[in-house]
Amino acid sequence: MVEIFEVPAQLVKGVWEELHTPLVSAMRYHEGMDVDDLLMLCESTHLTMLVAAVEDEIKGVVVTRLVQFPKKRMCEVVAVAGKNGQTRSWVNDGLKFLDDFAIRNGCDFIYGIGRKGWMVAKDCGYKAETRSILKKELKQWPEAVEAT
Repeated sequence: MVEIFEVPAQLVKGVWEELHTPLVSAMRYHEGMDVDDLLMLCESTHLTMLVAAVEDEIKGVVVTRLVQFPKKRMCEVVAVAGKNGQTRSWVNDGLKFLDDFAIRNGCDFIYGIGRKGWMVAKDCGYKAETRSILKKELKQWPEAVEAT
């Protein structure tokens, strides 16, 4: 049986070693932060770590951020990582737990960007939406840096 639980910020370091390698892999797709940032933000309560375990063995993790907009509240999925290709063994239970977590935290919707493999989430009521993701690397001009 899969158990999903929220890891309190003060206990994140206790599971970090076991989840570090899978999270490094997951974070290679994130443009704004790396795995070290993830640890710091989970420990500071800016992000929340949800862990999946089967028979007391950690199988994977979902990291979320709660964002309050003027009219809506969002639960953003920042990272999802499984150990040793075992994600399918817990992902459906994990997504159901994520739904409950978001509702308990007053969220109106859950949002995440992922690779094509995450289309498995369709089985849990999620839908793929086509969007264009634009990115532009900014180079700091010396004048701008001096002005600050």
